Amino acid sequence: MKEKKKQITFGKVDIAKSHFLLTYSEKPADQWRPVGVLSNADYVDDMRLSILIHDIKDKPILDKMLRELHFYLFELKNKNNIDYLHVHIASLSNVAYGPIHFSFIPKIDKHNIFYFIETECKLMGIYNTAPVTILQERYVDVVVNNLFGYALDSANQFDGAVYNENIIMLNSYIFNAMPAASNFIIDDALSLVEFSKKLAELDIRDFCNIINYLRKIKLLKLKDVKTMLVFFAANKKLHHNFKTCS
Repeated sequence: MKEKKKQITFGKVDIAKSHFLLTYSEKPADQWRPVGVLSNADYVDDMRLSILIHDIKDKPILDKMLRELHFYLFELKNKNNIDYLHVHIASLSNVAYGPIHFSFIPKIDKHNIFYFIETECKLMGIYNTAPVTILQERYVDVVVNNLFGYALDSANQFDGAVYNENIIMLNSYIFNAMPAASNFIIDDALSLVEFSKKLAELDIRDFCNIINYLRKIKLLKLKDVKTMLVFFAANKKLHHNFKTCS
């Protein structure tokens, strides 16, 4: 009887636990684009794959990812292919000799909390939904209003006290309220200074992911979204030279 060909099993990956991140780049020097997450397990048959891109034009990338996964998980004749995957991650071939790259995420802490939020948004289907577009449009309105000197509210949105209040609130949402709502623990939070500089590195799409995720788990109300976007614009303005100075 012909042996049934083994296949990757798709499923929701709990990225609050240890897992593998799969990224894609045409050339090693290009930005590595996240394309999938693979759960960590003791046995290959217990592993699950979630994809992070959903556009039909990305099918060739997904095909390459599946071929690569099938090779490392099923075709190699090692005693433990999962252990070999860890060896591959640390090798030059993972970086230089193919478009699919593997990383291992052992836990979520202050160093990768923004990775968690963005990836969780993609897994929850927030990333490509209409609310993100709406938030981007509102953000553009905020920027245009500020450029032309129109006051959005009676209070100055770029005032230091308003800025501090908003950054403390958002920091508390992410590092205090979100772990309780999402049922995982972050080892230690960023300081407010570190947090502010980290926010300054985000683009609007990433920030919309954070806002949408906080709304999805019922931590942020819709009426607070515009305030957070104005705060984000202020943060970008305050720290626009951060990368060149650090």
